[in-house]
Amino acid sequence: MSWGLTIYNDKGAVENITSSSFVLDFIKITGDGSKQYTVPNGLTLYATAIGRYSIRTSVSGNTVYWKSNITSPSMDGIIIVGLK
Repeated sequence: MSWGLTIYNDKGAVENITSSSFVLDFIKITGDGSKQYTVPNGLTLYATAIGRYSIRTSVSGNTVYWKSNITSPSMDGIIIVGLK
């Protein structure tokens, strides 16, 4: 059984995501950070963040980086990491 979700990227375009192309990663963000992922050959990593606070994401190779003004563990942010 396949499943998925629809989100909007930072430009307002729809990103349709299926179960075979993404990892939903919940990260307690307290400032800037990074996380590495295993990326299968032929695919490219991408990331977008959602939350009430400013979170900027970028990707280089198999690493997702984020910058945020979140200063407390009680201020949650979610980063959606995908493969294209």
